Amino acid sequence: MLNSKWLGQKRSLKMILAAFLVIFSIHSGLSVTHAQTTSATGTTYYVATDGDDSNDGMSLSTPWRTIQKAMNTAAPGDTVNIRGGTYTERLNLGVSGTAGNYITFQNYGFNNARDTGETVILDYTSLGTVTDGVPYLKINNKSYVRIQGLTFQNYNVLGAMQRGGHITGGSHHIEFQYNKILKIQNNGAWDGTNALLNFWIDQGSHDVLFYGNEIGEIHSNYGETMTIANDTTTNITIENNYIHDTDAIAIDMAWGVNNVTVRNNYLEYISVKRSDGSYWYNSPATAIYNDGGNSNLIERNHIYKAGTGFSALSEPGLPNVYDIMFRNNVVEHSNVGITIGTWYSNTDGSTVSNISAFNNTFYQNDYGVIIRPMVSSTVVWKNNLFASNLINSANTTNWNVGSTSNNLWYGGDAPGPGSVSTANPGFTDAANHDFSLMAGSPAINAGDPGTTNTEAGTIDIAGNARKVGTIDIGAYEKQATSPTGPVSIVVDGDASDWSGIPVSAFAVGQNPTSIKAASDSEKIYFLIEGTNLGTYFDLLINSDNNASTGFISTAVWSAAGDDYLIENGTLFAHVGNSPDWNWAVLGSAQVSAVMNGGGTVREISVDRDALSGLAASITYGYTDLDASWMNQGYLPAYGEQPSLELAEDTVEPEVIDVTASSVTVSSPTVIADGIAQATIQVTLRNSSSQPLAGRQVALTANEGSSAVTVVDDITNLNGEASFTVTDTVYETVQYTAQDVASGVYLSPVQVNFIAKLVDSGTDPGTDPGTDPGTDPGTDPGTDPGTDPGTGPGTNSGTNPGKDPESTSNPTQGQTGISMKMFRKGQIAGEELLRSIKERLQSAPSVNPAAQFPDIERHWAFPIMEKLVRLGVIEGYEDGSLRPDRSISRAEFSAMLAKLLVFVPSGSKSANFTDINGHWATSAIETLAGHGIVNGYDDGTFRPEAAITREELVVMMMRLVDLAALPQAIDIVFEDISLAGTYATQAIEAAARAGIVQGYGSVFQPKGEASRAETAAVLMRMLKLEPALGAIL
Repeated sequence: MLNSKWLGQKRSLKMILAAFLVIFSIHSGLSVTHAQTTSATGTTYYVATDGDDSNDGMSLSTPWRTIQKAMNTAAPGDTVNIRGGTYTERLNLGVSGTAGNYITFQNYGFNNARDTGETVILDYTSLGTVTDGVPYLKINNKSYVRIQGLTFQNYNVLGAMQRGGHITGGSHHIEFQYNKILKIQNNGAWDGTNALLNFWIDQGSHDVLFYGNEIGEIHSNYGETMTIANDTTTNITIENNYIHDTDAIAIDMAWGVNNVTVRNNYLEYISVKRSDGSYWYNSPATAIYNDGGNSNLIERNHIYKAGTGFSALSEPGLPNVYDIMFRNNVVEHSNVGITIGTWYSNTDGSTVSNISAFNNTFYQNDYGVIIRPMVSSTVVWKNNLFASNLINSANTTNWNVGSTSNNLWYGGDAPGPGSVSTANPGFTDAANHDFSLMAGSPAINAGDPGTTNTEAGTIDIAGNARKVGTIDIGAYEKQATSPTGPVSIVVDGDASDWSGIPVSAFAVGQNPTSIKAASDSEKIYFLIEGTNLGTYFDLLINSDNNASTGFISTAVWSAAGDDYLIENGTLFAHVGNSPDWNWAVLGSAQVSAVMNGGGTVREISVDRDALSGLAASITYGYTDLDASWMNQGYLPAYGEQPSLELAEDTVEPEVIDVTASSVTVSSPTVIADGIAQATIQVTLRNSSSQPLAGRQVALTANEGSSAVTVVDDITNLNGEASFTVTDTVYETVQYTAQDVASGVYLSPVQVNFIAKLVDSGTDPGTDPGTDPGTDPGTDPGTDPGTDPGTGPGTNSGTNPGKDPESTSNPTQGQTGISMKMFRKGQIAGEELLRSIKERLQSAPSVNPAAQFPDIERHWAFPIMEKLVRLGVIEGYEDGSLRPDRSISRAEFSAMLAKLLVFVPSGSKSANFTDINGHWATSAIETLAGHGIVNGYDDGTFRPEAAITREELVVMMMRLVDLAALPQAIDIVFEDISLAGTYATQAIEAAARAGIVQGYGSVFQPKGEASRAETAAVLMRMLKLEPALGAIL
């Protein structure tokens, strides 16, 4: 039975603090979002543990010693980079920026996420137990400041009114993001005399963003982990934070604070001990608490193991609670999902009003919802999903629950108010915290159709569209599914060939229980399953996906405009556009309908060409009828008809005859000094030597010409395509034409752009280039890319003993066809291009959710997905790609060897003493043979050592002709002096070409390269070669 556990933690601290609060009137500014505010260019300062506050702080070699020095000195627009290390300062911000000129304090190398750049820790262990009430960070009456990438830890306090972080005194436009606050604790007796206010925002502060932080292992005793307070405090955003392992309330909105948004936070073990699941002090506390706040939005938060997920209460002596919205949240495995109502000393409910709860999911809690006295006429809760809670709804005072409808109550005791279903909601994987809906869930399209965007928002907890058809029940909206690929269905009453196709509509309590639909290029198929399916049926199809044409009716399904009816195997077309049941018979020849002997499966198909005006997608609905034509159930039971995106109506392309097709080349002409142009005519023919009209031709240049890829639609050219090709780099370029439909290549042709070497006043036709000895490609001295002195680190004598990757001159012989970007003699250009095309065409796309879930939302997913398809990188045994893991020298060597096609070199062994028997020996020897890698002075390669960012760039740059790289970006890294002299030129060239990027204004040459960063650098390099960029 109910007891004091679900009341939330004792709140006597409110009385203790009330006497100390001074309320200031501050005008609020604009609300804060996470669009990072840009700052005007200011001075960059540095702080380091080995610095000196008497330095100027303006370079890596002259840093300040303390962060406080920076917080007393920085001016608007300045950035303070704090080097890694442990600091012990309690900080008091002494400066402000201006609008558009934020002052930024950050760890060195910060890259817009936690755990990026160097680790800066403010550790307070040495302070012992603090009793003076001074916070570890105070921001009082300051503005336009950003603090990011820092860790505050081990701050131990004793006594009441002990503070941690404190933003106060009308501070505004403060961004505190991507920081960590760990092990901040008041371990005194739990008797009302000890309280830690771990992070407070109060006294008129406004426009504050608290984003992307981690807060953990907080013992606030009678305090709170995070508190936003006072009626002059407004426009506060608490978003994307990870809050865990607290002994008390996690987020509290109190004393009239207003316009607070708490969004996208993940909270776990709130007042619950991780070790044994018991409650701290035997007093369950609330994760996100409104006690005296108003006009606040709580959305898209996920709470796991808390005392109470959400509370909207008014405690004695505190302001009224009103205008609170809870939407699209999940609370699981907690004592109480949500509590709405007044504190116990108030029995008329007058202090709690205008509370709304839309589309929340509450799973396996002791109590789903607890109702207390409130102004019921102003309380609305709809579209909420309660599943497997021990007690669904507790209302011991029998209070009016307010306006409630379209809630789903599954399991537990009796269904609660506003029940629309008690069926299993069909979560995707509740055991692993995935409460999205499987196809056929009774929660799909079962919400209140009148729900507005203001009530439920525009996106669900997963960031997807909140409304797909009629709004679903719960925090997740089922999204439209894409076609699953070709189907092979036989209409025979056997459902086994439908196993891979999702249910599109589901119903309980009637004979037909589910329907599926699929299509191929010829037919549309339907599967109905249930028990005792009727003798007769009606299947209605909205073929043009237009609700205002055909049979216009809302009697069963909302906004249905069905154009065709299949009734008992006969096809009908609706006559006119009206709600009249007026159908014209088309016949049964193009319809198949079979029901199995047990009456559990019915399959139906219709020929696509029987349905005129067929759109790319259709909607449909099914009615089951018994032998007396009485209705036995609808699918869907109500709401909108499900949709089906039709498979493409494709026709196999006509086969190309390569021998009958042709590629011809006109003589090049000079169009400007040093620029020549030619015309290539391509004709595709079939086995009857007829032109294949309507086909596309792709033309690829195999020597890096500016005409690298050209695609021309020859639909109206009678099977012929004409390409104009221009070259400014090579004298001889080989072109290959490809039929796009079949992927077949035609025989390559060679264009001699010899005319470009002739003075523009000379007749270019006088020298057709018949003398092969005039090809400068045979003379390595004429190609700027062949001079080893132009490449980074190619002269081992320039920095003896310092370059672990110093190399001898790479092979200069011209073997095979090279590309403009690569140094001659290293890469077999034609083979590389063909290899990449073939690998991409034969490899299926990567499904991140199924194959590598750790890159599904990673920034490098598109790049790593392509390298997986190319066979360059592979996953680990646990199904991960670990994009942020450091990469070893051996792994990088293997990636290069797998990705590229090298010309055979004369070197057979690298003679490294530590690679014999290593799994990457072959790859290392290949690269060593081309001068891309060498080892260390002691004769080792150190294959398992993590590759540094400078080593990575140097190896990459030994592949390319620096003279061929673009110089598009003018960038100077402030820490380039930290790179080895052998690497400086390579880093600068790669940066100017856009191959590598830094962390803001620094490169971190000695930092370790991650798998994701390495993949990105490889892909950027390849895409600079136009022939490769066109297919990558």
